[in-house]
Amino acid sequence: LGYAEADPTLDIDGFDTAHKLVLLIRLAWGVDYPYTKMPIEGIRNLDKMDIDFAREFGYRIKLLGRARMRDGKLEAGVFPTLVNHTYLLARVGGAYNAVRVEGNAVGSLFLHGLGAGSLPTASAVLGDLISSARQNNKLNSGFVKQVLPQADILPPEEACSTYYMRFMVKDDPGVLRDLSGARHNHCYTSPVYREKTREMDKRLAKRFANHPGVILWHLSNEYGGECYCPLCQERFRGWLKEKYHTIDALNHAWWTSFWSHHYDSFDEVEPPFDNGEQSLNGLKLDWRRFTTWNMMDYVHSETAILRKRTPNVPITTNLMEYFPGLDYHKLQRELDFVCWDSYPHWGRPDRSTTVTAGMTAFDHALIRGCKPDKPFLLMESTPSLVNWHEYNKLKRPGVNRMSAIQTVACGADGVQYFQWRKGRGGSEQFHGAVVDHDGRDDTRVFNEVTATNEALAALTPVCGSLPKAAAAMIFDWDNRWALDDAWGMQIKQKNLRETCCQLYAQLNHCGVETDVVGVDADLNRYKLVVLPMLFMTKPGFAQKIREYVENGGTVVATYLLGYVDESTLCWLGGFPGDGLREVFGVTASELDTLYPGEGNRAIWVKSSQQSSIKDYCELLQPAEGTEVVAVYGQDFYSGHAAVTHHVFGKGHAYYIGARLDDAGNAAVLRAALADAKVHLRDLPQGVEYHCRESENARYHFYINTTQSAVKVQVESGADLLSGKNVLGSMELKPYDACAIEEKVK
Repeated sequence: LGYAEADPTLDIDGFDTAHKLVLLIRLAWGVDYPYTKMPIEGIRNLDKMDIDFAREFGYRIKLLGRARMRDGKLEAGVFPTLVNHTYLLARVGGAYNAVRVEGNAVGSLFLHGLGAGSLPTASAVLGDLISSARQNNKLNSGFVKQVLPQADILPPEEACSTYYMRFMVKDDPGVLRDLSGARHNHCYTSPVYREKTREMDKRLAKRFANHPGVILWHLSNEYGGECYCPLCQERFRGWLKEKYHTIDALNHAWWTSFWSHHYDSFDEVEPPFDNGEQSLNGLKLDWRRFTTWNMMDYVHSETAILRKRTPNVPITTNLMEYFPGLDYHKLQRELDFVCWDSYPHWGRPDRSTTVTAGMTAFDHALIRGCKPDKPFLLMESTPSLVNWHEYNKLKRPGVNRMSAIQTVACGADGVQYFQWRKGRGGSEQFHGAVVDHDGRDDTRVFNEVTATNEALAALTPVCGSLPKAAAAMIFDWDNRWALDDAWGMQIKQKNLRETCCQLYAQLNHCGVETDVVGVDADLNRYKLVVLPMLFMTKPGFAQKIREYVENGGTVVATYLLGYVDESTLCWLGGFPGDGLREVFGVTASELDTLYPGEGNRAIWVKSSQQSSIKDYCELLQPAEGTEVVAVYGQDFYSGHAAVTHHVFGKGHAYYIGARLDDAGNAAVLRAALADAKVHLRDLPQGVEYHCRESENARYHFYINTTQSAVKVQVESGADLLSGKNVLGSMELKPYDACAIEEKVK
């Protein structure tokens, strides 16, 4: 309160501040704001808990009078306000007063000085009385014999501002704050944390820079975690200012006018707390983008030190499968090569080993695609089981060896385990390991690891080679986040990963190696490009697709293509937007989302094939010249197009308007691959094919993911795994594989 009067009512209840604000309004705008009409809320109801909470989160509570002109109407009021502790206003106390002025002519002014409360005020009162007795009409406001016009007052209910309000809520973790514990309970923005990690890096680099055993720097472990502390909030606001420059640009990008969520200042923006703002998709998307940017900035603070002191030692960190928290396409820029931790759900009763293997192959391709020109490393896997799945099932005999061979086939130069020996305690004491608690080396798991190591040793010649892909699948983290947050379709689960895995598996079943890459990738190296649920199209990408098809490329896209731009604002003029309707020759006029258990059928126009449909059905309007490949078989849109094909320039564009079953996806992809002149292979059910190439050889991998022996047609050459020469065909036992080395002249 500073220096209050003997009766502090005027100060505590905000009346003194309101009188001063009326005078300032007269000086600033030359209008009269009746004191009786001003909204006033004092600080009488605040207590120590409010002050403590504010301090904990980096704020001070100040009783502020605020006035501003908005569209010709005057908005004013006196309220207790949260002020960031770094602001000058937060430091005003005692006998000091402060006035902040912002205007077009004067810019921003901050006036700060001693108030009358620190000195005797009787002389000022006596001076007023004498002036009144002498009929001196010079008023304190500085206006002489002037009747000021009434201000056009903005009603209080229409005012938009920030002031302190206390909500009493149950103190559960995640409501007021997350309690400490588990992992990643640090702040990547914290200058103290950054300084400590830099000091550790410097000491480690100095101590081990020339040690012959140091072949790689592994940063941290599974980067992740979001921090909502005042430091991160302030840095987020700074990031937004750098991106949007003006608050009007932010309001437009986030479409804040809907539900009256307009921001008047960057200072009003908060992260999307679980118990806070969750209706602005642009806010949630930008928060995730900021989190990746902030993480990259932190990682760079470490890599810069290591590159300076050990320039010849590569740097990496372990990524995670389909991780939602970071954009790995951006994070990889700080790494020399990528690695990841793979823990598939082997043995699920609702999912065959073949399906699980296909999903794992997609995950390998997703991580590999972050740096497609370098082999990756599998940093972590388990030789037996994990302990943190809902149901922790053992790997069946042979699966560990099969999965390790698959990892190399998909582009890895190494396979490692977590962990060597099981720990006695902690949250992962029952996680699988090479050596169990019994310490023996004659267990089933140890023998499985031994057999796996022998296979990996036989594959040494493959190291350094790279997968040779004829097709590319586009995956974009921004698109994933935007789709997950979209209020429409299926609210809780859009099934993007399932769609990607299904299409990837069908391409693999055709014997086609597929890269999974981002929207910035060069598409001209591929004969076929697949766009699964590419809900968001970023600037320049639609034009890239247009040029790719015009010049002879073949593209296959699915439902939900091109609905929103990079800010999640809908494209106008019809979907797919951003010019893609011309490329595909079709307009998706409506989207029908099916309930679980509901379905439809796709009927092929030129054959008797029928495919089942679930989840989504887009109502397609083909343009003139667009071929209808399949139509819907049920509901009011029976007979309407479900799959289309459009010749555009020298290339082909296929559009799948519904979530088809495997047979339906296979039919479309095989037609597209034929147009793209991609060689297809006739593979037995459950056999994966992958190929890696070097300057001198091609390595053809055939992997049996089933529990039955299969006979497969292969290239003639030396099988690295068996050590035998193969002539055209061989039998693969359950969970077995071969790696045929074909010399290149």
